[in-house]
Amino acid sequence: MQRAGSDVKGVKFLAALLVLGGVFGAGLVVFFVLTGQIGLLQLSPVLALFGFAAFAGVRLWQGHARGWRWGLILYAMQIPILSTSGLVYEFYVGPAIEVLAGSVDPHFKLEFGANAQFYLGATGASSYSGLNLFALAAFCYLFSKRPRPSADPNALGTAGTAASR
Repeated sequence: MQRAGSDVKGVKFLAALLVLGGVFGAGLVVFFVLTGQIGLLQLSPVLALFGFAAFAGVRLWQGHARGWRWGLILYAMQIPILSTSGLVYEFYVGPAIEVLAGSVDPHFKLEFGANAQFYLGATGASSYSGLNLFALAAFCYLFSKRPRPSADPNALGTAGTAASR
């Protein structure tokens, strides 16, 4: 019984981090737009992503099936970190424990907040790659705790409907 309560707390903690990071990221976007640093059109995809993270966190907190799926997808999106001369990708909401390899200093970073860097055709970027260990651990935890379809054949077809959603 004690374990079930701690499982719920762990999932709600990860859901709260999605909400907090999403709201923080959306707030940063609004700040940059209002101060005229970058236009809304340029930042609207990032604003939508941060808003979606907050929304998914709420749905995960509530235990909805789509919240679980979206939470897993969002944490999976935060795992890779990549920078080359033609591509830059880094995204996180909430905490990030980054381990990096390549021409980057430092090779280990702890961060909290929100970050979304997506560039194609970027020039002059240093080449490095890495992992967000917090996102990897969060993904593995959520994956192991995700609700599974009922194995009961008398469960009114819930196994088939849950798998098809």
